Amino acid sequence: MKTLFTTHLKGDRTIWMVALILGVVSLLAVYSACSWMVWRHDGGTLRVLFKHGMMLAAGGFIMYVASKVKYTMFSRLAQLALPVTIGLLALTLLIGSNVNGASRWLVIPGLGITFQTSDLARVVILVYLARILGRNREEAWTLREVFLSIGLPIAAVCGLILPANFSTAALLGMTCLIVLFIGQVPMKHIGIMAGLGVLAFVVLLLLAKTWPELLPRVATWEKRIENWG
Repeated sequence: MKTLFTTHLKGDRTIWMVALILGVVSLLAVYSACSWMVWRHDGGTLRVLFKHGMMLAAGGFIMYVASKVKYTMFSRLAQLALPVTIGLLALTLLIGSNVNGASRWLVIPGLGITFQTSDLARVVILVYLARILGRNREEAWTLREVFLSIGLPIAAVCGLILPANFSTAALLGMTCLIVLFIGQVPMKHIGIMAGLGVLAFVVLLLLAKTWPELLPRVATWEKRIENWG
């Protein structure tokens, strides 16, 4: 095992082992829980297990390739991928697959495969923040710098995820604020950004009362809150 990590695998050993253990556990969980799919699709449970195994193998290969790439490359890619990701999120709202009033998926033309653009956005925005905060700074952050280089990208990503997936947008927003705290951005700037985010959300809810198509999932959110209460 030591030779394997030293010669072939790069990166943190703990992350590799956790990923391996979770992959094995997921195989057992999928095989146990997919029996109901036999009634809807032909091929039996082994077909579902094989498909999941292929997805795990593909994910492991991507992890292996990523471990061979110098980490600074991801910093540069995040800067380029951010505007592309924002465009994909906007495209998802316009022409994405609509399920229960939520447009969360884009269909890859010719392949018939769908992917959730918010998953890509979560990775890109966090790597982008790491790039911005990881630079050596001799002067303290100003509110203008925080708003332009950090606040606007976070607002664009979370704002485009919000109409279709409030929980993901809220969790991603809080995660970004935690990253800013770890990156030693002044607490007053973080507090102002959080306050502006809450204020913008309240205004959006008020506008949705007049134009329901602005936030089509508001009714679903209200029902969930009522059922929980």
